[in-house]
Amino acid sequence: PAALPGSMHAARGRGAQRRERVISSRAEGFRGVSLNFALRGPSSSFGITYRAKTIVTMDGPPIDDGAVAVAGDRIAAVGRFGEIRTLGGSVIDLGEVIVLPGLINAHCHLDFTSLRGGIRQQQSFADWIIQINRLRRDLSDEDFLISIGLGFAEARRWGTTTIANIESMPALLGKMAPPPLRTWRFAE
Repeated sequence: PAALPGSMHAARGRGAQRRERVISSRAEGFRGVSLNFALRGPSSSFGITYRAKTIVTMDGPPIDDGAVAVAGDRIAAVGRFGEIRTLGGSVIDLGEVIVLPGLINAHCHLDFTSLRGGIRQQQSFADWIIQINRLRRDLSDEDFLISIGLGFAEARRWGTTTIANIESMPALLGKMAPPPLRTWRFAE
């Protein structure tokens, strides 16, 4: 999915749904919402509109008092809440937050997540690599799998929706659970 287009508005027809239900995010007890959808065909009915203080589309200036309307598993419209709310469906008010497209981590080593904090600064890149190789020799296959899981969880928590992961242990691919984020894997 591409960045949210700020100028995209859905067509309004006679059959458009006009009911609205506003749900406060604080009442729901969550700190955020993921708009991370599977890639499928578009849907024609508006289900949920997410309202936020600001929407950042990467396709124009930020939209204050913005909204993102979702139809099925697709973003159907983005704009000012006053315009988008007329499309109908339920409204979830996220409050004083900024909504932006998911982040992309274009180079990471999820299998080394557990080494964080254990790698000391070195005088050269070669010394740094030697230290990493020494530390990773002590890790079992299970340690690598746990590290990958921790890396995915951290990435998701910080808003990452897509990862390009450098696999140092490609033999473990068959033992891994399906990735929770869009993932491209590259053998090291």
